[in-house]
Amino acid sequence: MTSGPTIVLLPGLDGTGRMFGPFVERCPRGWDTQIVSYPRDPHLGYAELLPMVLDALPTDRPYILLGESFSGPLVVQAATRNLPGLCGVILCATFANSPTVWYLRWWHSLFSPGRVAWMMRVEAAASRLLGFCTRDLHDQVRETEPDVCFNVLSARIKATMTVDVTEELQRVTVPMMYLGAKWDLVVPQRCRKLILKLRPDIATATIAASHRLLQNCPDEAWNAVMPWMTKCLGRPATPMRELSKAA
Repeated sequence: MTSGPTIVLLPGLDGTGRMFGPFVERCPRGWDTQIVSYPRDPHLGYAELLPMVLDALPTDRPYILLGESFSGPLVVQAATRNLPGLCGVILCATFANSPTVWYLRWWHSLFSPGRVAWMMRVEAAASRLLGFCTRDLHDQVRETEPDVCFNVLSARIKATMTVDVTEELQRVTVPMMYLGAKWDLVVPQRCRKLILKLRPDIATATIAASHRLLQNCPDEAWNAVMPWMTKCLGRPATPMRELSKAA
């Protein structure tokens, strides 16, 4: 296990972590990354995934916890647990409560596995057409599809319709940052505005990209978060003797 400063990455809807490839490849020297992936089980919602996330977190070194899209609520919930070594939280193109407009939350049949597969392809194609998605990323999305179960994606989309961690968000004591996409076609801007309203102390950065900003603009994302992460790691959240005990 590595011992350098670490950024722990919780994935988006697919849960595989494979989409973090471009971001991880550009990790600055001296830093480490750790990807947490989720089982391909449609019965595992936020409540069931949280213990798995907690078990996967480092206990022997300081780290920053980043939650992309679907994983934002998991990061918020985890950050309320007084975790050894946790120095900060990054919410990336994500939400604290349902990103779905209210009149679609009861229309679950709209998000059947077949329709989810179709919507993912349309979103990727639209992003490519509008110039928000590189050809390499478009190909990566298609290559990841065999590792993704659309029954799982359907279940996770439905889970986002009822999630609400706004109360937990207000109890997080470590520094937080919101990394957003200027042209996000998946998570509406009202989600970011709600988080900023509840936590006006949160640092913010906006990348000129679509929803998959870590994949499309990894260099810009690192440039946005590095100064903030370095500052966070200058004030450890837990004394080292407690870290040693936890390890």
